[in-house]
Amino acid sequence: MSLVGSAAFILTALGLLVAMAGLAYAFLARRFDLAQAILKCVLIGLGGYFGALLAVSLTSSEKVLGLNEEKKFCGADCDLAFSVINVTQTKTLGHQPDQKTAGGIFYLVAVKVRSDAARVTMTPDSPAAVVIDDQGREYRPSPEGQQALASVQGEDGPFARALAPGSSYTKDLVFDLPSGVKNPCLFISEGGWMTRLIIGDENSFFHRKTKIRLAPPGDRGAPGL
Repeated sequence: MSLVGSAAFILTALGLLVAMAGLAYAFLARRFDLAQAILKCVLIGLGGYFGALLAVSLTSSEKVLGLNEEKKFCGADCDLAFSVINVTQTKTLGHQPDQKTAGGIFYLVAVKVRSDAARVTMTPDSPAAVVIDDQGREYRPSPEGQQALASVQGEDGPFARALAPGSSYTKDLVFDLPSGVKNPCLFISEGGWMTRLIIGDENSFFHRKTKIRLAPPGDRGAPGL
């Protein structure tokens, strides 16, 4: 659906450019009847476009994936996929003097980013990750936790990296979640602000999300890393 939405967005944008040029001509030529007709067409076109965007968003459904299940992103195609391949929970991270203690519990989430492309090198567009609990509260990666993990494992590179055709990489994310958190799920988004205006894109207004369920809080990992 987002492929069709992308095409519709491009056609709508081109139509607006043509309409703006037509309006400029109509005003310069003092053809106010023509300007009125163009404005009417623009309003009808935009109303139809945003009506379709809201209809698709409001009829979408939320999905919850498990470990090793891929969430695919579709731009020109659906060759970019994210999945969670491992979740570890620990109270402390790092070695002294850089060791950090979680306010609740650290969740170490290993995210695999994979490309299905046959020929093109791809780079995720501004990927971001947030954990959402069953109350709708959001938790972003912990800077202190990331720093402590890097002191043990070394830097593993940015979230957005170039992907050769058919290749993949793993990004480790650290979240400091409350000890009693219930049903934490990872939500990964990708794409710039413009995706909010594309019909069928997950980032569009009111569109339901696809999330990845993390390990339950009772499955504790090692007491410290």
